[in-house]
Amino acid sequence: MPENRAPRSRAVRRTAAVGAFAVTFALAGQTAAQADDHWGRGWDRGSGGQATTSAPAPAPAPAPAAAPAPAATPAPAASADLSGKPTPTSTAYSAWAAHVRPVVAEIVAGFDVPTVLTRPGHSPTQQLAADFMVGSDSATGDAVAAHVIANAARMNVDYVIWKQRIYMIGGSGWSAMEDRGSATANHMDHVHVSFNA
Repeated sequence: MPENRAPRSRAVRRTAAVGAFAVTFALAGQTAAQADDHWGRGWDRGSGGQATTSAPAPAPAPAPAAAPAPAATPAPAASADLSGKPTPTSTAYSAWAAHVRPVVAEIVAGFDVPTVLTRPGHSPTQQLAADFMVGSDSATGDAVAAHVIANAARMNVDYVIWKQRIYMIGGSGWSAMEDRGSATANHMDHVHVSFNA
């Protein structure tokens, strides 16, 4: 009987591990997805975003010159398909409310923000909040925040958080926020935009 216990114990541990991985991947896939294929970030459309071995990869194009931050302008024509397709780096468009999706597309296209996230429990709600991840690129974060504030009425924005400060639309400008303990919690690596319903 002790001989049967070891294989059974291993089987239980293996089943638990597989279940934990399945839950992890399912939850990660729910909040991790990038925009649509039409952005053409070098992914092979025929392989579902995976590299292929049928042809060698082309040499990377030279980096474009930095563009100045745009002023308040009308929104560019957004893609008709803002339903989103899951990939490992951003949230699918379908996670946001319909009126938020074109704004997310505008910011991503206009400022080349590679990752935009939302999640259950995001303030004010998952469908009405977007984190534009800029990492250490403070200039891009500054430009995104300025563009969103300048276009807040058109974009239906409630508030913006950036660099441990909050900007309430219709308020008196930027206000300092308490230290939350990390660069991400203090919004030093991303611009948080909350939208009205």
